Amino acid sequence: MTLTKLSFHRQTDFDKVREFLIETYKLTGTFQNWIPSMFENAWRGPCGEGEYQDEEDDYIKIWENQEKHIVAVTICKSSGECRIFIHPDYRDYERT
Repeated sequence: MTLTKLSFHRQTDFDKVREFLIETYKLTGTFQNWIPSMFENAWRGPCGEGEYQDEEDDYIKIWENQEKHIVAVTICKSSGECRIFIHPDYRDYERT
């Protein structure tokens, strides 16, 4: 199965990624991926006090399957810190 990597645009994609995190939590019952509030804090800062820079969108990529469903989200910062949030049915892709 082919996955497509897409750029993240906070204004249009934030809610989609948040819904993806909620969906994966419902499926697994675990926090293998971030809880939605952690993703929100990356944008707004703790308690809504952060100042998000639009350039930070470049660190986030959305991975979709052929049906245009989000199956993973990656965050790779310039510091080298990387995170992957992945749908449980697509865990094999973590190794590639």
